[in-house]
Amino acid sequence: MFTAASETLRLSGIDADINTSGRYQAVKPRVLAMDRITCADDIRRLLASPDVVVGSVAALTETGSLAAASASGSQLPAYAAAPPARSGSSGRRRWYPT
Repeated sequence: MFTAASETLRLSGIDADINTSGRYQAVKPRVLAMDRITCADDIRRLLASPDVVVGSVAALTETGSLAAASASGSQLPAYAAAPPARSGSSGRRRWYPT
């Protein structure tokens, strides 16, 4: 499970719960424990295509599409590679027609 960079997840405590509780197979603690030189390929694979991505979205359309925006772009590859069944959290309650 990978938690994308999200102020919403951080402030709600979801990020800390996933990454520090030990109840989930979180990617970030695993990556931080790996040697960056000898395990670089494994780290790249873990971060690029996790089984589950938890993150916030910028918008949810009437048809159910999620729109993600990113200042750094770091979480977009994980969103793109994640399985099709996705859910997200949106800090604002706005609906955008598609």
